[in-house]
Formats: sequence, structure tokens, C-alpha cells
Amino acid sequence: AMFTATEHSHSGSDHSVASAAGAESDGHAHDSEAAVSDTVHGHDTTVAGSVVDPVTGTVTWPRPYDPAQPIDISDVPGVTAEQEARATQLILDTQRDLPQFADVQVAIAAGYQSIGDGNSGVEHFIRYDIIQDDSMLDASAPESLVYRVDGERRILEGAMYIASARPTDDPTLTDYAGPLMTWHNHGDLCWDVVNGKPTVVGSTRATGSCVRGVNTGGENPMVHVWIVPHPCGPFAALEGNGAGQAAVPEDERVDMCTEHGHGGASAGTDDHASTVVAKPFDPTQPIDLSGVPGVTPEQQARAENLIAATVVGLPQWSDYRTAEAAGFRSIGDGLTGHEHFIQWDWINDDITLDPDFPESLVYTAGPNGTKQLVSAMYMLPDSVSLDEVPDVGGPLMQWHIHDNLCFSQGAGPRVAGLTSADGSCPPGLDKFKPAPMIHVWIVATECGPFAALEGVGAGQTNVAEDQRVDQCQHSGH
Repeated sequence: AMFTATEHSHSGSDHSVASAAGAESDGHAHDSEAAVSDTVHGHDTTVAGSVVDPVTGTVTWPRPYDPAQPIDISDVPGVTAEQEARATQLILDTQRDLPQFADVQVAIAAGYQSIGDGNSGVEHFIRYDIIQDDSMLDASAPESLVYRVDGERRILEGAMYIASARPTDDPTLTDYAGPLMTWHNHGDLCWDVVNGKPTVVGSTRATGSCVRGVNTGGENPMVHVWIVPHPCGPFAALEGNGAGQAAVPEDERVDMCTEHGHGGASAGTDDHASTVVAKPFDPTQPIDLSGVPGVTPEQQARAENLIAATVVGLPQWSDYRTAEAAGFRSIGDGLTGHEHFIQWDWINDDITLDPDFPESLVYTAGPNGTKQLVSAMYMLPDSVSLDEVPDVGGPLMQWHIHDNLCFSQGAGPRVAGLTSADGSCPPGLDKFKPAPMIHVWIVATECGPFAALEGVGAGQTNVAEDQRVDQCQHSGH
């Protein structure tokens, strides 16, 4: 049986995924206790599904957590003395034992493998051989370690304890700490083998299918225990997609902050598109796409994660000569102020929304022929229509096509004109089958992280011009 788990973190690096795969045995939980702590997000302490005292009406759980302070998980309604004692011991054990893996090389020597998600800002290392055993919540041998990425450094921030396959509301899990914990799993991940190792390569489409790899299910529940401060408590899940799926509704979970819309957004899309207004984007600031009508927590998380992964990973193509060496070719539109380089062989491959394999790169021209990388232009296969694009960000993102461009023939096609009124190109020029695409900027943009270029560069969409969410209203769109 395969196990999967993903995690995503905000504040500029919102895209981390943890996963594991291994043969299952008939294991059951035991009461080995471990410790809790969480990643710093710098948000307020309002939490979706907070436990409220029925007498006073005050929020009693979750509470801000700081491992440097005494543990305070007392007086939470519905929590028994035994559950409080187990949870307290779990936190203490994790604080005590987890630092043995502070050096990531020690973790690797102990059998932990990276799932290759370092470009998200958070990297998960997993021991696949202990996921399906009969032990869990063992601080001396956690199934997964969570590190924050700081350049070449890996800073240990917490454990992700993973149970053998069972429902997330199995009594062996829910009875452990009662209302103090929410167990979750991840059933929407796509896995592939990269360099001989299981790697998360994306999320499933709305249909449940994978653009690349296979969906392994997500049969294994998990819970975090952090060794760094967190405003949402010691057992807080990572935000967005990292929160995974639980047996309770979003607004009843006690492991997520509401600051980014968790537990409050409705699932509308097109009905709300006309009310969405693009906000200025600055990649040096925490990524926050909250407060947009009709955007679900999952859509927000996926959009924020895509931005974070692009901001971190795309600069490998900063030198356009590096891109040319990898097969990118300019389409000759530099006079517009933005020059697109396209890797034509990557458009119809099985990799999408990946800064390691972007279909197109966007540069601005500088003095003396220099070029500054400013954006990825991710493109889907040309067999995908605008009605079939993946639901990554819902109303936050507007995919577009270019159905009116004529290209030169031969290797390295270049834009050579626009189509005539009947949609055809002059003799000697080609009109290619349009592929849906979207920009993700890595520099500050007034019209948001997914802003389209203006004018002809904006392309065509399947919504009315005044409903587009990838253009600024002050620009006349």
C-alpha cells in the first residue's frame, strides 16, 4: 500500500510536500509519547474550529505555542486527564528527541530520504520502512522530519508522525488526545519515481487524475508536532494544501489558522469572478491570497504554493544563455518590452506548473543587451482546452490562450504577425494550436502574481473582458 502526505507553508515559501511509500503491515498505535511544536507564520491566533468554553464563551484551544515556555494545554473542554497527559508527554518527548536529527546528514544516514520538495521552502524527509509498522508517535523514530530550507541549510522544525493505513477518525487516533488534535491525510497527490526515489510531482486534477505520475491514495493519517513556535498551537497543520483532508469539516478543525481563509471560503468560481480584484504582488513579502470571494482553502493553498515554488525555483533560468542551452528559443518579441523564450519540446510533455521544467520564460530587456528574468509562463498541452485547465487557484487565476499569432516556419519559431479576420495566417507563416497558459511572476507586479501582459499580450480567455482577474481595472480592462 502506498502512503502520501503533503505540506505547504506560507510566508514566501508556500509549497512543501511530504510523502512516503511502503508495504503495509497490520500495525496498531501505541502510547509512546512525543512532543509538539510548529512553524512560525507570523499570523494571529484565530483558528478555524477553535474549542470554545461553553460557559464563558472564550476560545480555549488552540493556543499560541512556544517550546521555550511551559506547556499549556490544560482546561480544554472535552479533553480527559489521560488525553492531556499523553499530549503533554508527546510534546516533551519530541522536544527532547527530535534534535538528534538537526543535522540533515544524520537523518540521511538514519535512512530518511528527501521527497524532493526543497524548492517549496520546506523539505520533507521520510523513512518509508517504518510507516506501516506497529509503532507511531515515537519521538525517537518519527516517520517524517520537516526542515525549513535556508539556501543550502536545512533547519529542523518538526516531526510528522504517520500512522499505518486506517481512517482519520479511527478511535486509536482520535482517543489519543481528543479535541487537542486533528489527524489528516493526503489523498490528492501525484507521485512519480525521480532519480530512483518516490517524489511528489503535483496534485490531482478536479477529476482525480494526475497530469504526471500516479495518485497513491493517502490511506495514512498523520499529525504534526513542532519544535519551533507557532501561533496556532503545537499540533498545527501546515497551511493550505499542507493541511490535507480530515474527517471533520474545515471549520471544525483545530489544527489550522483562519487568517488565510481556512474554514471560511465557499466553493464558487465563475459566479464570483467579476468581484475578484487583482492585488499588487511583492515576492519579498509573505504570500497571502486570502479574502477572495469564492476561493476555497484548497484553491488558495495551491495558488500560493505555485507562487512560492516559482519564486524559489525559477531563478535557475536567470541567465537566458542557460535557458538557451536547455533548448529555449526566443520568439522575437523583445520590442514589446517582454521577451518570451519557449522550450517547444516541453509544451506537450507530461510535466506542468514546474519551475524546473517551465514551458516558457519571460525576460525584460536591460542595457547592453542584458535580460532580467521576471516570470514563468506555464503552458498546458495543446490538447487541453480552456474549459479543462486544472483547478489550481479557482477565481484567483485566469488561464488564457493566444489564438491570433502567426509564427515563422522552421526551427525556433518567432512571432511574425497576427491572424487575419478569418483567423488564418499569411502564406509562409504558421498558426499553432493554442495551449492554455498562465504567468507566475517572480518580481513585484501591480496587477497580482498571475497578471497577464496588457494589450495583445493578454491573449484570449473564456470569460468576458470585464470579468478577467489577471488584469488591473485601472488599465481599462
